[in-house]
Amino acid sequence: MIFAVGLIFIFSLTIFNNQSRAQEPAPTCKTTDCHSDFDKRKNIHKPVREGKCSQCHKAVTETHPNDETVDFTLTGERDEICYACHKSFGKFIKEKLKYLHTPVKQKDCYACHDPHASDNWMLLKKFFSKRYYLPFKLEYYALCFDCHNKEIVTEKETDRLTNFRNGNFNLHFKHVNRDPKGRNCNSCHNIHASGQAMIIRPDVPFRKRDKKGYYFNLSIHYKKTKTGGSCAVSCHRNRYYDRENPVVNK
Repeated sequence: MIFAVGLIFIFSLTIFNNQSRAQEPAPTCKTTDCHSDFDKRKNIHKPVREGKCSQCHKAVTETHPNDETVDFTLTGERDEICYACHKSFGKFIKEKLKYLHTPVKQKDCYACHDPHASDNWMLLKKFFSKRYYLPFKLEYYALCFDCHNKEIVTEKETDRLTNFRNGNFNLHFKHVNRDPKGRNCNSCHNIHASGQAMIIRPDVPFRKRDKKGYYFNLSIHYKKTKTGGSCAVSCHRNRYYDRENPVVNK
């Protein structure tokens, strides 16, 4: 009798343990010691959040990690992997826009975005302010200064830092380095691509229309010349600049 009860107890315990293990989630890349930090970030890329690593990666060895060789590779070209999910954006870039930001032209989305997780909005690698108008602080443009020289917005006079100048007067400085209403980079530039030269965006949000946060969009018409250019926004007349023959705008 005691033997039978013992067998029943052992059998029951085995079933319980098996059921407990069955209920435990299967380990994924981000639950391992190697990549566990992904879940600690504020913003997690959807495939990472869902444990779908194979959407972007494929194994080329039987074991991982493998210190002797590359054991994972991408499933395709870097930009094509992104456009496989971001279809409308990819189509927009390929079919409609003539001027591309250099990382986009080089198919390098990862220059600005972390493909796994980030503490910054839009999975940006470094901080970049969401605001279109803001008092000037260098830290608001940390992402941009990974590639661009920060002196482009700190030096009032220059003959070399930028082609966007009237004579030697730095027009990037004029637009950005202001308090309280400096212009963010994306007030004038589309971060990815544009139909206008210098990736100047076709319009710019001006001010909130109502409590929901909608903006008026003001059109921007930019024309580039050999030694300068002109810009017309809905709210003001054409403004001209020339590096060799400074223009007096009235």
